[in-house]
Amino acid sequence: MKNYKIAILCLVICFCICCKNKTPKAAIVNLAPKKDSIILINKLAANQSTFVYDISGYDVAYFPTDFKANFPVKHTINTTGPVYLLAGEPGNTNTVFIVFPGEHIEVHTNAEHRAIFNTPNNPQRSNELSFFYDLYNKYPFPFTRQVKINTAADFKNADAVYAVWYLNAVNFLNTYNNNKSKTISPKFIQLAGKYLYYKRIYDLLRPFYNSPNAAAFTKGTAYDKFKECDSCLAMPHYLFALSCYNSVLTGKKTDGNFTAVFDTGKVHFTGATKRYLLYNLLATGMEANIGTPQFNQRIKWFFATYPNDTTSKILKDEYNNKMISVNSRSAFDENVLTASGRSVKWGDILAGNKGKVILVDFWARYCSPCVHEIPFSQSLEKQLSDKDITFIYVSFDASATTWKAGMDELNFKDRQNSFLIPLPSRSDINKYYNTREIPKYIIYDKHGKLVTKDGPRPSGPELKKLLSKLITNKI
Repeated sequence: MKNYKIAILCLVICFCICCKNKTPKAAIVNLAPKKDSIILINKLAANQSTFVYDISGYDVAYFPTDFKANFPVKHTINTTGPVYLLAGEPGNTNTVFIVFPGEHIEVHTNAEHRAIFNTPNNPQRSNELSFFYDLYNKYPFPFTRQVKINTAADFKNADAVYAVWYLNAVNFLNTYNNNKSKTISPKFIQLAGKYLYYKRIYDLLRPFYNSPNAAAFTKGTAYDKFKECDSCLAMPHYLFALSCYNSVLTGKKTDGNFTAVFDTGKVHFTGATKRYLLYNLLATGMEANIGTPQFNQRIKWFFATYPNDTTSKILKDEYNNKMISVNSRSAFDENVLTASGRSVKWGDILAGNKGKVILVDFWARYCSPCVHEIPFSQSLEKQLSDKDITFIYVSFDASATTWKAGMDELNFKDRQNSFLIPLPSRSDINKYYNTREIPKYIIYDKHGKLVTKDGPRPSGPELKKLLSKLITNKI
């Protein structure tokens, strides 16, 4: 599983398989709500699982939080503002949960493995957290995006379908309080109303955003001018709609043309919305365009325009990290990044561990199966800590920021043998090991000979058996 180009913030998310081995559930500690964080408490019963996707304004991908009955009991989201968590398979209705700093929320699941949230001793918040489930049960979302849309008539017909759904959804929201057992707050009504508005825009624009005549379709309609909302940057469907609308404005010049898309956003938007859009275009377009005069010119303009902004710091770090691999010659000459920010040749890492069995765990934070397997890798590493073996963890994450966040979440204690491939899609390491799908496990014996490019997963018994045989020279 791997997706390096994150087009308009839409990714295909892999789902992981439940494994036999169990990770002990930790005791509940420090659950007192804090003003700068949200705590999700795992309340899943045996054999249950679900996924929740967290999208931040400074992330360029869906980052799934994987809940299973045997997983740690809590997950903390550090934030000072509202967070919109999505649950559901990408491509289908994503139920949204609007959560706030200072809350601790219990996570359950239904028969379809869809997340269900509630807040203990707060019926109103539990009602708000169930609102979108109730809405979609009464008014299923109309999926028209699979229909080919090439003409103004196609657009008008699709818009009519979404308009009916939107009016029903808004009416459902405004009358939700009529049922005394389903009270919700004015603040939630306001936030949910904005979410519904931008969800309608995004799902209508998405099917034809790269149509050469898309801009003409919106003329004279409610979509003729995108309604900017700087306070909505934490809202996923605002970001989705913004990206789609910018592509619509770019029109027939969009076809893989980073320069045209960037320059369109630079002209048509303002404020924090403009800054975020341009940041995201630079972040997602960096891998394919880094090193070209057009890209370098625009990223330098961004640094000059927003010199003290967090986005500039993130982009500078990623730009410097990725530049180290632009001119790599082979897999073993290719530079990877250490957790401390140094670059080191892949061949030097392998040579430095010759005389030991080497297990290379290729993973990424966005990859749910990878995240699921990491605790098993770490457990196996601990079991074999007194043996002649080295565990090396290599990430394909799009940025060092998300890579390090993933290591924090997965409790990487010793990061000496953790590395990041700065340019995954251009990587000779990627090509050499054929890592089109991750997680993937590469094994070398004590003599530096490649044993396999497709080792067993750590959650099963086969990997430990193979490594034990290599350690004792029985293979």
